[in-house]
Amino acid sequence: MMKEEVDFYPLITQAYSEHPLAKAVVEHAKWLWQKHGSSREQVTEVRDFEVHPGTGVSGKVGDRRVLVGNKRLMNALNVSVGYEVESYISEN
Repeated sequence: MMKEEVDFYPLITQAYSEHPLAKAVVEHAKWLWQKHGSSREQVTEVRDFEVHPGTGVSGKVGDRRVLVGNKRLMNALNVSVGYEVESYISEN
């Protein structure tokens, strides 16, 4: 998977969120795509979108399940978090 895809999937999933911070991130990304002439002109549909109150959101983009959230969401959905991420979380 290319970095552009890694950045795109969580972003497009956030587009379905009602959270004000998520909306601001999505609007800024759209502005950047327009400014830099990105090939991402059309928005991909997110299926099975779900809000996990206080922890994040999830959905399917294409054939990929996308989770955007905090450590509690990852733990609740049995997603292992690598050492580098654990270290970053504990330091910040």
